[in-house]
Amino acid sequence: MIEYQTMQKSNALSWMTAAQTYGKVLPYMYSQCEDINCRSLVPVQDTPSNKVTYSARVETNSSFTIGMSANQTALNWMNDEKTE
Repeated sequence: MIEYQTMQKSNALSWMTAAQTYGKVLPYMYSQCEDINCRSLVPVQDTPSNKVTYSARVETNSSFTIGMSANQTALNWMNDEKTE
């Protein structure tokens, strides 16, 4: 298990302020795991010959939507916290 928090200076993450989004209400963060940048998120090999399965637990408040490139297996609410 790897547990970590992200920072705005991560090479693989891009951040948009609420003013830069369509709805202009909430900020937006997305990942670009291309080239070597993915290693700044997770310490794995990033070559086509190395395939890795993964799962994640992401917690946020109910204002945000969580999306990943994996299948959603559960959606839980803890107080006002949404967990996927």
